[in-house]
Amino acid sequence: MFNISDNSTSGKHYHIVISEPDDLGMFAVVSLTDHEYAPYAEVWPKNYKHCENVMLGKPSSVAARFAKILRQSDLEDSSAQFRGRCTVEALRRARCNALDYVKYMEPEVMEYILLYQATWINDCQ
Repeated sequence: MFNISDNSTSGKHYHIVISEPDDLGMFAVVSLTDHEYAPYAEVWPKNYKHCENVMLGKPSSVAARFAKILRQSDLEDSSAQFRGRCTVEALRRARCNALDYVKYMEPEVMEYILLYQATWINDCQ
């Protein structure tokens, strides 16, 4: 999980890497943000421990509009801060939320996420 500055907001968001890098070094990330920015989404409660050393400071949701396809260089260029490895449950939950809200994502992100649907779907039922 990384803290990444987002030009469309006034701060940093927690971004969870939900896929392994592909052959081109690209991977998918979803952002946890204040629940009011994604009112249709599942609420991750305050104090939810999504990494060993990080708990949510307020109720949050995976915001589909902030889902991205990145490369390692994108993390470096944005001065992303590594915050730790997500718990197995938080990674499962983030992937399932990505599948649940994929229709709200940008088309290229939606297409990329759907490549993983067959792999992730069994964990989401």
